[in-house]
Amino acid sequence: MENTLVRDWRGRAYLVTAPPSDRRRMFALAWASMIAIAPLQYGYAAAVPAFLAEGRSLATVLLPLAAWIVCQAVTAFLLSTRLPGPSLRRPDAAQPDRHLPAR
Repeated sequence: MENTLVRDWRGRAYLVTAPPSDRRRMFALAWASMIAIAPLQYGYAAAVPAFLAEGRSLATVLLPLAAWIVCQAVTAFLLSTRLPGPSLRRPDAAQPDRHLPAR
């Protein structure tokens, strides 16, 4: 696939490039990390009823789980904005539409 410029409904230009060559590796790493952390996260969520039965409040029981989910979301966002080579990105703002034909 060659590089293609696409416009959205507001007229913004996006450069669509070929997918990264290490796509399978990235997919495998994402699955491995989810498989590694899932028992801890789901295990804690399964223990919530036991914590509530001990007389703890719902807020104190769910606060660590909520903090964990927020940390995961922030980390995923920060990594997604800093990884090189996205397959869909805005062209250089300093030279907008330089590869587009005149309208």
